[in-house]
Amino acid sequence: MSKLFRRFFPLGVILLALHSCSGGERPLTILVPVAPRTLDPYFATTTVELSLLMNIFEALVVRRDDMTLGPGLAERWEIDKSRKVWTFHLRRGVEFTNGEPFGAEAVKYTFGRMVSGRLRPRITVPNRISLGRVEIVDGHTVRIHTKSPATTLPVWPTNAFILALGHYSSKTRVGEVSRKPVGTGPYKVSEWDGSGPVRMEANGKWWRGKPKIREAIWRSVPESSGRIEELDAGTADIITNIPPVQGLMLVRERRGSQFKTVRGYEAALMFTQTDPELYYLQSLVYVAQWKFDEALASVNKALKLNTTFQEAQRAREKILAWVKAAKEKEEKMAAVAT
Repeated sequence: MSKLFRRFFPLGVILLALHSCSGGERPLTILVPVAPRTLDPYFATTTVELSLLMNIFEALVVRRDDMTLGPGLAERWEIDKSRKVWTFHLRRGVEFTNGEPFGAEAVKYTFGRMVSGRLRPRITVPNRISLGRVEIVDGHTVRIHTKSPATTLPVWPTNAFILALGHYSSKTRVGEVSRKPVGTGPYKVSEWDGSGPVRMEANGKWWRGKPKIREAIWRSVPESSGRIEELDAGTADIITNIPPVQGLMLVRERRGSQFKTVRGYEAALMFTQTDPELYYLQSLVYVAQWKFDEALASVNKALKLNTTFQEAQRAREKILAWVKAAKEKEEKMAAVAT
């Protein structure tokens, strides 16, 4: 079931308990603390919404299981000498679930919708990469031009889900497309009234191959005790956002249950006025991915900072020490659970 975790919960750090799925044709049932308010990628704000969307949509770049960057809808990419032009070579033979072909036009439209003054989407990717414009080279090649050097640009498009141009550029109201999402991902929404449970079915034409789980239902149960009760009764297969203490007690009391922690980013540098060593260097979310000094110079210029290499290194070491301590604590908890 580890692959299931990675597909259904690919974002952030999520605590969950897994009940062995029952036989028969019953859909996989996932309980979450809150119901989604939208399934429009650029108006989503909650972890639950993003977790749902990551099963419906895909981005140019993905995070692998070890949190390193890998090819998604883009097979490869490169940056020019100015550090302001990134060329993405797109995957061929991919279709959206409504039958539209994926290509350069969809990518250009998607980034244009992100900065739409009429829609005012909430996605922050354009600001984080200092987006200038998207140029179509050919049907499966695009260039992203930035207003300033963006050495770490591929970090950010992992949440920039590519939209079906025909579906989202039509005269259909924003509220309607938010209930009827169309992406290239492994699942498509088969039923959702905008407030109740979300029912998904496998995308049989997914370019990576048909998913093993045929159908899934996401249902909100606000209280963690209620989610645990349903897991115990066998009416749910996966429950999320369970306090560690409750999860460990559940594992001890019920044989066959598992308690999993799905890891997110290994390290992040942040800014706080009370600690001058922790600087706001958003582009260095995952510093192991990049040449640290080169990325630092790029961020300093973009954000008009004067952070020295030594200062940034001290901040990085402090964060990594925190990560190490967190991992040790997690391992101790796992040992107690077993």
